[in-house]
Amino acid sequence: MKAADLHCDVLFKMLKHPELSFREPSGGKLDVTADRLREGEVSLQAFAIYLPEDGPKDPETVLREAELFWSKVLSEKGIRLIRTAGDLQAAWDGGQTGALLSLEGADGLREQWWCLRLLHLLGLRLLGPTWNWANWACDGAMEPRGGGLTRAGKRLVNECESMGILIDVSHMSERGFWDVAELSSRPFFASHSNVRAVREHPRNLTDAQLAAIFRADGIVGLTFVPWFLSDREPASVDDVLRHVEHVCSLGGNGIWRSDRISTASNAMFMGCRSPATTRRSRMRCSSGTRSRSSGECSARTRCVFCANIFPSNPIEMNS
Repeated sequence: MKAADLHCDVLFKMLKHPELSFREPSGGKLDVTADRLREGEVSLQAFAIYLPEDGPKDPETVLREAELFWSKVLSEKGIRLIRTAGDLQAAWDGGQTGALLSLEGADGLREQWWCLRLLHLLGLRLLGPTWNWANWACDGAMEPRGGGLTRAGKRLVNECESMGILIDVSHMSERGFWDVAELSSRPFFASHSNVRAVREHPRNLTDAQLAAIFRADGIVGLTFVPWFLSDREPASVDDVLRHVEHVCSLGGNGIWRSDRISTASNAMFMGCRSPATTRRSRMRCSSGTRSRSSGECSARTRCVFCANIFPSNPIEMNS
């Protein structure tokens, strides 16, 4: 079964460890490699540009990670740059892994709009205005002040919309989230967030936020990071399923809303261990939804793990 993953931290790890290869075994430092993408039948992988807290935050560093995306990731056989919906469909049809470039936190842009335009030319199609803390664009989910978009942050959203860059709300404060919802005329999404009603955590989304994303025709990438899944460790695949089932239930009247979920394993972020590897979790989720018929469960599992990102893929779903 094919999969799509909306977030990984490969680029900043390769920036910190220049000796790492995307092709060869990395001694555990990279959870996503070219071989693992092939083995896991991953049809779409998003690669985030993220600037570590202990490093410089400037346009040069942002562009250095973008260069790694081109020189180390896109240079691999079977990996295709995704700029348009047509590229996405061509990757699916050709059995390739589509590679999407994203930006996690706009700190390094420093309101330099030329850098944003250059990143767009290099393939940037997803952008989260902030990470966990405050920057020039917005407060993050862990910032005690909880402020929303600044004047420059609102311009950032508008600039992105004009270029076709989708806004990622995963790390934003609640006020920032609602500012994006009010400003956006295009779909916006959460690349790697879970359900606050299942696990109370500032990085998880409330039911009202999830509903707003669905109304905007956006999607939610559920993450396997343990502390976003459960208050106990180790987290399990059953914990993942509780978040999936809750999001599915938000369609109302008992209708499962599985057409708006994907995955974002983030499986080795800062050394954390997810409940299982993406591939093993996918296999277990295929048989894990206990209250549904096997055929319906299989169809919905395919949608959650991949088909929701490929809307033209003809998968029948009964809701």
